[in-house]
Order: sequence, then C-alpha cells, then structure tokens
Amino acid sequence: MPIGVCLDPFEHSNYLPYTVIVDIKDMSIRKELDAGRKGISAYRMKQIAETVLEILKERNFIKYRRYIVGGGDSRINNPLYDPKKELAHIFKDKKWFDSILTQKYFPPVEEQEVISLFVELVAQKFLKGYFLKILSGYQVYDGLYEYQLEQSQEVEYSENNKLGIYKNIFSANGGSLKKDILIEFKKELNGIYKDISSNKKDISHVDILVVWDVDFEDKETLQKEKGDILTEKDITTNVFYGVTHQLFGGSRQQPLPIIELKKILEILFKYQE
Repeated sequence: MPIGVCLDPFEHSNYLPYTVIVDIKDMSIRKELDAGRKGISAYRMKQIAETVLEILKERNFIKYRRYIVGGGDSRINNPLYDPKKELAHIFKDKKWFDSILTQKYFPPVEEQEVISLFVELVAQKFLKGYFLKILSGYQVYDGLYEYQLEQSQEVEYSENNKLGIYKNIFSANGGSLKKDILIEFKKELNGIYKDISSNKKDISHVDILVVWDVDFEDKETLQKEKGDILTEKDITTNVFYGVTHQLFGGSRQQPLPIIELKKILEILFKYQE
C-alpha cells in the first residue's frame, strides 16, 4: 500500500523537497490508512514523515542526493548567482572586533559561527575542560563532548575568574569533574524554543546550550507562556566551566546551563556591540 510523503522544506532542511514512496507493512496501520475509511490523520502523517526522515539520516541520504535529478542547489547553475556577493550581503551588519581570536567580525549571523567561536574559545583554552568527540550536522543534537576538569587555582571561581567553578563543587566531587555531555548550539535562546515547539528537540536531553545572545524579542512573553525563568548562573551549583546563565522550566528536573558567548567575550576581552 504505497503512499507519497513530501518532506516539508522548513521542517527538514537539506532532506527536501523530495517525495518519498512509503510502503506501510504494519497491517493495523494499513487498515487505518485505508482511503475508503478516514484517510490519513495529521498525527499519522507526521509520524510517517518523521520515520522517513530518520531512515534518510541513518542511510546518509545527503551523501547521494547529488545523483538525484533536482537534488542539487538550483543557485549553482544560475548564471546570475554571485556567491561572494550573497555572503557579503549577509556580512554587512558585522563589525570588526580586535582580539587574539581568529574570528574577529561580530555579531554572528549564523549558527555555524556560534559553533566555530565556541570551538576556538575551547582550543585557545579560554573555556576549559571541553574535549570534542563529535560534531554532527544531521543528528538530532549538535555535539558530543567529554567534559573533564581537575581542581586547580586556575579553574576555580574567583573575582578574577568569573567563568570558573566554585571551590565547594570540586570538594563535593572529589576534586574532579568528568562526564560525557550533549551540547546544543543556537544563535539566540529563542532557537531552542522553536525546536521544542516543533518537536525537533527534547530539552531534557541537553546538558549545555551554547548561544551567542540570551536576549531576543518577546522573551518575557515566551517565558511567561512556557513558565520558564532565565537567571544568571548559580555559582554554588554550576559544574560547567564558562556557564553564564541557567534556564528553569520545561521538562527538565534541573536548570539548563547556558553559555552566552557574547558574555564570555565581554568578560575576556571587554567586547561591546
């Protein structure tokens, strides 16, 4: 009983706009999808589309999409398309900021820039204890890191190191912090709300959210509707180096630690927009 499933461009990004032929093998579901009865419910259609998307991800569909008619980006064959001009247009709102970082133009306008800035801050040891295991562009969450931090004066919280870990935290954990953590990256905090609302992410899975900016339009309205509260970090409970804020609410039992990279640059380099 084949049916067509069109993956929505806004929901599934690089996996569209293809129509996939699906054969339902489960007999109970096949009866439910009988066109002579009720047809396909929105719930079941969404469930099928999500299953198709997962299969495409597992089979690394992106690797082969170039061989499919219409699988490439239509802009590539457009003689009027000027890639440098398009990127320069996006760049126009950025300003030079002099620091020892290789990334010198701010603010970021794409999520990829947030990721690259975090990676550089880790590589130059401004953010300590984070060891990359894998970054993925098509898994549900962005990055798997090993977090490992040994107690020392260099990493302890103090007036001279606002990014550090409170001394009592180390004492309570035998002087060492170590665990595998999932990190999600967003340009702004509202990005995670959009993913949660569209059922793309489960906030309870995320160990740290890394954003450029925690502020966004209608933040107070969103938080009021969701029942969430954004505060600065609690130094007496925070275990992750560089965390600046925490978000209470959602399906999490514990507050979500947030690293606001703009705040990190303000602390380290006196950055100002």
